[in-house]
Amino acid sequence: EYEGKIIVKDDELMYPEDVENKVISQKEKEWLEESEIKEYEKTAAEKVYEDTSYYGKSITNYEVNGVNDWKIFYSDENNVYLIATDYVEVEKLPVPLKGGSKPVNTNTNYPKAAPLSNVLAGYSGSSNITEEKIKALNNDYFSKGYTSINPNMKAVAYMLDTGIWSSFSGEKAEYAIGGPTVEMLMASYSKSHNVDYRAKAASSIGYQISKDGGANWANKYSGMLSTSDSLYVLPSSNGAYGMWLASPSAYAASCVMYVRSYGLVSFGNLKGSTNLGFRPLVSLKSNVLFEADGEGYKIKE
Repeated sequence: EYEGKIIVKDDELMYPEDVENKVISQKEKEWLEESEIKEYEKTAAEKVYEDTSYYGKSITNYEVNGVNDWKIFYSDENNVYLIATDYVEVEKLPVPLKGGSKPVNTNTNYPKAAPLSNVLAGYSGSSNITEEKIKALNNDYFSKGYTSINPNMKAVAYMLDTGIWSSFSGEKAEYAIGGPTVEMLMASYSKSHNVDYRAKAASSIGYQISKDGGANWANKYSGMLSTSDSLYVLPSSNGAYGMWLASPSAYAASCVMYVRSYGLVSFGNLKGSTNLGFRPLVSLKSNVLFEADGEGYKIKE
């Protein structure tokens, strides 16, 4: 009679926390506690994975590198990913460790924007991306065995360099990177908006996208994302005309994927796209727990 009501976690008998949903009754809970069987609280990653109402909610107690405004972007059931609510100032962007220089603003109309051309000398391409958990963020590319020394992959290596983006990685984080990949963007948006958007590595050059479950593929789609959902799309008045994504575009070896302020998902030239900014992405540790804090949530200490 206790099938599904008692679970094993970390080699220990526990009961799920979901009393209000009638997994166990209050009387059963009291009996289990008397028997010294502990309650199992779902991790933040498990909760967000199961419930898309968490998407876009603010995390009220995560502050790193002077940035204290973060939103829940996605969960793969193992980790919750947070995205900076706004573009970060160009001054906060990291310098590549092995050469090149940090991105610099060259368009005064968009003070939080910077092209990616400066960073290229610090990277050799896909060979710089060695951690399996980071490869998994562009899973289709690496699972197909593609490799690249193209400029766009050098720029992606910069955006996925967890060592240099560690200034955005607090004590509750596993790592930080320069922005979401196109695969994560499509997965997050599809789940929160109940659509079937996809991304695939079309060649070693980079990615294409689909808005109809993979029936058709293109290098760009206008109006793909809702402009009323600031989790994904910010207005140009925020200091940039869009955000860089950490994935190469199949359009050309000099182009990286991006999101525009009017919902376009497309490709940008590493040097010519001077109006795109960065919204760093943080992967929280797998054991992180959330608790409600006003309209948002905070990470339990």
